[in-house]
Amino acid sequence: MSEHMRKLHTSDVIEVTVYGDLPTKFTIARRNSSKLLTLLRSLQLHDYGDGVVSADEVFKSLDKKYGKVGVTVRGLRMRDGLTQKELAHKLNVYQVHISQIEHGKRVVGKNLAQKLAEVFNTNYRLFL
Repeated sequence: MSEHMRKLHTSDVIEVTVYGDLPTKFTIARRNSSKLLTLLRSLQLHDYGDGVVSADEVFKSLDKKYGKVGVTVRGLRMRDGLTQKELAHKLNVYQVHISQIEHGKRVVGKNLAQKLAEVFNTNYRLFL
């Protein structure tokens, strides 16, 4: 037997459709709409007229919290589908060092920056 489920009245919900490659429709309780609006405002990008938004603008809050190097390492690691442990193994360092770098609690020296650049196929100065 199926359990009785309480349905929200139509006036108690809002529908939000996100358009992209595959439009997705979400139905949320109206009482949560202010939370959704707050989240969307925090993610809102500023339009510079030509449709291009600077990376500094996009990652401003993350840079503030974790530092540019930390955000860069984490972004490149995620892009390449690596775990912290896998990246640490490639660099011959402890996983905790990768975590500390990503959280802005450890600086990257020139030698490690060069190893990171080799792993991610980029310029080492990105990590200094």
